[in-house]
Amino acid sequence: MRPTTTLLAVVASLAVVSATTAQAATKAGTTVAPSSDAESMYQSRVFARIQMATVNKYTMWTLTTNCEGAQSQANLITASFPKVASERYSTDDYNSLCVRAPNGTIYSAMNFSTSYTDTTVLNTLRGLNPITYLEDLPANTSRIIMQNLGIEWTANDLSINSQYVVSQATLLNLQNNSLTDLSDIIMPSSLATLIVDKNRIFTINNMTAPALTTLSINSNQFKELPAALNTYRLLQRVDANANQLSSLASVNWTNLPTITSLSVASNKIQDIPKQLPPSLQLLNLQSNALVNITANFPSTLTTLCLAGNPIQAIYATTTQFNLLKDLKQPSFNNKSTIAPLNCNATNSSVFGAPWPANCSSSSRAQLLYDVYPICIVEESTPSNGTTTSDGISTGAIAGISSGAVVLIALALFCCLRRRHRGPLQWYDEVDNQYYGLVDSSALAHDIRKDDDLKQYFIPAASIERHDVLARGGQGLVHIATVHPSPQCPHIRVSSMVAMKRMLPEKAANVYAVEDFMEEIRLSARLHHRNIVQFVGFTYTRLQNLSSLTEYMERGDLWSLLGREQLVWDVDPSFHTPLKRRMPSSIAGAVASIRSASTTMESEISAVLDEAHVAMLETIRSPSKPVSKLSILSDIVDGLVYLHAHTPPIIHRDLKARNVLLNDEYVAKLTDFGVSRETSDLTMTAEVGTVAWIAPEVLKGVYYSEKADVYSLGVLMTELDTVQVPYSNLELVFSDQDLKDANVVKTRLAMLVVAGDVRPTLSSQCPKILADIATACLSYNPEERPSVLDIQDWLKEIKLQGTLATRRGL
Repeated sequence: MRPTTTLLAVVASLAVVSATTAQAATKAGTTVAPSSDAESMYQSRVFARIQMATVNKYTMWTLTTNCEGAQSQANLITASFPKVASERYSTDDYNSLCVRAPNGTIYSAMNFSTSYTDTTVLNTLRGLNPITYLEDLPANTSRIIMQNLGIEWTANDLSINSQYVVSQATLLNLQNNSLTDLSDIIMPSSLATLIVDKNRIFTINNMTAPALTTLSINSNQFKELPAALNTYRLLQRVDANANQLSSLASVNWTNLPTITSLSVASNKIQDIPKQLPPSLQLLNLQSNALVNITANFPSTLTTLCLAGNPIQAIYATTTQFNLLKDLKQPSFNNKSTIAPLNCNATNSSVFGAPWPANCSSSSRAQLLYDVYPICIVEESTPSNGTTTSDGISTGAIAGISSGAVVLIALALFCCLRRRHRGPLQWYDEVDNQYYGLVDSSALAHDIRKDDDLKQYFIPAASIERHDVLARGGQGLVHIATVHPSPQCPHIRVSSMVAMKRMLPEKAANVYAVEDFMEEIRLSARLHHRNIVQFVGFTYTRLQNLSSLTEYMERGDLWSLLGREQLVWDVDPSFHTPLKRRMPSSIAGAVASIRSASTTMESEISAVLDEAHVAMLETIRSPSKPVSKLSILSDIVDGLVYLHAHTPPIIHRDLKARNVLLNDEYVAKLTDFGVSRETSDLTMTAEVGTVAWIAPEVLKGVYYSEKADVYSLGVLMTELDTVQVPYSNLELVFSDQDLKDANVVKTRLAMLVVAGDVRPTLSSQCPKILADIATACLSYNPEERPSVLDIQDWLKEIKLQGTLATRRGL
């Protein structure tokens, strides 16, 4: 494959830099690894940042891994741990756990060093106030139990701790606390079991837990099961006993083929859904309000518990009767009411006290287990019809007539189809000018031969292509519908997607095809709430190779800013010093932390790939579902995810046009990490991509992820002014210059490289955000904040807004 073309081409093509610099630029995009001395400096600064953590921000009793300055192990949370916590405590460890009090006192709870441990148990409090806030989770433990602590709410992101080490938790037990809402919480990507019994939870909306298989929400305040259950595609077991459920209709059970156990005893459920999970094996409906039941249980069911219901009649077909007869626990309890028992195949009852036979006239009674009358109904009921004098029913005559009409219509359709062939399918379209130019070529890293990507291939016949959404210098984007097919078991329902393919003239270029394949390969690695989700790819030949991504209903951010009058939603009087988390790139600090925690890169990649969909502390006012601040937070969260990879993934083209929003106004990054050709960059409309490029990139020197931070600063000016950056060019260029776009781009690039110009903000921009943007636009990359710094600052801004709202300010 040819060397990657860099953004230096913008200036090089216009003779702004020398050929020597251009040659060096072919390596741009790689991050220069810091020396060992630099690594030591990074690590020492990370420790210093932890030690200098602002205690005043902990305005409530907080359980956290941010433990620098913790006192001795006296009067602390009772801990059950493989080793005594006090024997392992060290202030240099990344995974300590402590309690921070509002008065600034820090109590150490336990420590996990840097080794992997199996179980963490925090069970009761001794001499301390109840915990109000759970800030994060220890990283190097798989089973975390934090019960009886009084926890009222948690951070929005529990997948990564305050030391930026990703959590490896597979079980989280928060039983018997005071939680009320788990909405928008991001759980560890490895989390398989979540237990939140005996809280006061009434809703779980948009909780992210991609590996969740078991959810236990017993003894809470749910009035209906969370519709969010439909998003947990690996879910196998749901326990929701002792809530306030009156129905199970809030969940589309047919979309949950992996569920094998559903327990909803001790509720107020009055009917059983017509459709249950197709693989269900155990159903516990004890002690509800079921009166008349129509059996429609899946053939996989082996254990059923209905005791404690005021049953008067059960209607079943012969097939359903035989299913009931073959249950693994054909026992019963001859009491009218019982306390809910464990529902399993050994010691539970199907029914309670028998009921009288109350079958309708269209059914007949048959005893089940020689005790319970089941009303047997026909598998299918024939329709009634009067009989004619010839002995043929009017229904039969109508059927014959209808059949004749259908046959005539089919014959006419076939005749017309022969005479008028319909349009070709999209994958049959061929541009003869370029057809076959690349198909026979040898391609480096051909995704068609990549076993790791086979799971993402979607047959072309399963895709219905619609109108064009956008057209660029590289390709076309259509809206399309992906339909389920046997070859794609992961696609269970038809869904809208964006379908991107190369222009025919680009598809005839081997290098362009290789670049597009690299884009597809990179997209398949990324899974985050603020990255446009990759769905798959398709082709019948290389000329129609297409990438499929989620469809973003509200389009790009630039268009949204033009349509809707958004505000920052920030108190203009609020200001706080912008303290830095790290002196240099996130990659160096994160790498040193990961090295210290002995976490292998493969493990980190597995977590980042699916779990870390961070939406840190996203707080939106109900009256204002979206604001400029919420959009900026989403963008920064996406960048944190990209930069946390090793090596960091640099977006390289961050601007409002490359930020898309879904129907819920969640902002997501798109069009990242792709090489661009010189001509494409220099021919961009208006000022072109030059306006967003950092000075060091235009110079052609090595650059790091701090180039994205500069582009973020430019994007903040777009958010603030709703104007194209440098739209006041008349202040810099003559009228004659403005008539030539290439002249404007060349001179603008030279001014940016020299540090003589940068985009401006409006006078209405809140000062705290203006300071952040100014820091991002620093000429020297080392003086720019990391995206982790920016994420911290935005959290502080949103936290202040939340506290003000709660105080009624």
